[in-house]
Amino acid sequence: MKTSTKVLLGFAAGVAAGAGLYYLAQTEKGKEIVNDIGRRAEGLKKGMGNMVDKGKHMAEDLVKKFNGTHQETAV
Repeated sequence: MKTSTKVLLGFAAGVAAGAGLYYLAQTEKGKEIVNDIGRRAEGLKKGMGNMVDKGKHMAEDLVKKFNGTHQETAV
């Protein structure tokens, strides 16, 4: 199969998927699904933020430990 044919088929599949999702999002059940996905995404966002904060604190603690150890051996 030629590359241009693959590109066109991929494009057509993307358009079809987009049209299907748009249609689904316009129904009442689709709106519920979209809202549910939004709530779950918000939860994931909060969870990732907490993990990033925890990682920052761990990195700061490691830097403090390293600096303390480094200063003790330098003296």
